[in-house]
Amino acid sequence: MRALAPHQPLALALVASLALLACRSSGPSANAPATPDGARERALFEAVLKDLGRDGGAAGLNTSVLDAQQARFDQVVAWHDGNELVSGPQNFWAGAALVRSDEPSHLVLAESLGASAVVLGERRGLLVQAEARDRTAMLVGEPQPFGTQMVFVPITGEWRLYSVDSRTTDDERRAFDLPTLREFQAKAQARNSEPLTKRLREELIHPGNLPR
Repeated sequence: MRALAPHQPLALALVASLALLACRSSGPSANAPATPDGARERALFEAVLKDLGRDGGAAGLNTSVLDAQQARFDQVVAWHDGNELVSGPQNFWAGAALVRSDEPSHLVLAESLGASAVVLGERRGLLVQAEARDRTAMLVGEPQPFGTQMVFVPITGEWRLYSVDSRTTDDERRAFDLPTLREFQAKAQARNSEPLTKRLREELIHPGNLPR
């Protein structure tokens, strides 16, 4: 999530992933010592998701939340630079956290961490690679290759998939352990029935939020 620029549509400030949300799990603190099972990195990922879920997904408009998230992303970079990410799970969970950033350099590193996870036997790193590519495309205004990203559209009050590149096939998605495009579309549609989406419509979307 990122702060809303004066000219930026609110839809792009409320972005959610459809690939990694199922990876939630409880674990130790992000300050715990590094272990091969990736418990420390998983805890940081959980903290990132917790903040992204606040206020129905609009936590990205809160500067204190943005600052906390930036500190977490910086921590992942520090772990990488310090050669502390040595196992498949460590690389996976670290990449899963970092791929939530909107900084291009973070997304490049997240994709690399996902690839390293796969090489080290953690196949879920494929999800990180796919999401990093989708988010990178979205940040530069191009269609996402796979379909992992959805946006909330204030005018309709609904979530939808961010634009998807029609050249990507479902076979290519399966190669990354991803659902089909139809399944991604159904997941986005299902989110419109969630209580947090109702809260977005009723409490968070009002004229003061919209670009002038």
